[in-house]
Amino acid sequence: MINSKFVIFHQPKTAGSYASACLPKNYVLGHYHNYNYCLKHNTLSEKTKLVCIVRCPLDYYISLITFWCLDPNYCDDIRTKSINTLTKEYMEKKEDLIGHPSYWISNGFTERNLSNILNNLFCEEFILKHKEKLSKNHHTYDNYVFLTMLRLDIGFYTFAFLEQYSRKKVSEIKTTMDCYNEIIYIHDNFIKLNQKTITKELKELCSKYSVKINDKIHKQMTSNRKPINDYNISNELIEKIKYKDRFMINIFNLDLY
Repeated sequence: MINSKFVIFHQPKTAGSYASACLPKNYVLGHYHNYNYCLKHNTLSEKTKLVCIVRCPLDYYISLITFWCLDPNYCDDIRTKSINTLTKEYMEKKEDLIGHPSYWISNGFTERNLSNILNNLFCEEFILKHKEKLSKNHHTYDNYVFLTMLRLDIGFYTFAFLEQYSRKKVSEIKTTMDCYNEIIYIHDNFIKLNQKTITKELKELCSKYSVKINDKIHKQMTSNRKPINDYNISNELIEKIKYKDRFMINIFNLDLY
């Protein structure tokens, strides 16, 4: 049983690693212990406060893709294989049902343009083509990520948020309205932190609950990324993000970036 005064469920690319470095053990849970998992296994004390971290959607996507698909320190395939080798392997795996979404949206790590990769995440034709791809153990559970995004009419940021903080498995959320209601529940029942001001808000949270924080940790766990304006992201794509992640933007009053 975890008896921490509060707990953050670690949605990747929302400063969870930074929070984990600052806080005592069991105050930030790993990707594979989301809220649904903890409810099923009764691992949290009833007194433990629930905390979520939100992030501006476009900023989230740029950080995610820069890390997932373009960073050779994370993507071992990029560091060790040539484009020709990666292309050959991708062509041979096109019918493979199992793989992390990063593999598919980057065409087997052969696509190196961020805006093109981002476009794949919001292209209906791409999502339809990949809806049968199964991601094994995708942050707690197996998920047909693209199929779920299609079925609920949401973006990947919304999918990933629900995957960590929802009471249900995201695959068990049946309708777009159920998705909306689940995000409303999270908004109303979790303490909300914003990645943009995470250091200040973590200090305030720890002060409120008398939790020791290591404020010597510098927020340096960031992707090797450029400013948003340096990317060639079309207005059409920006409007798609606004629509697909509308619940997160509207319910949490988020800026796009």
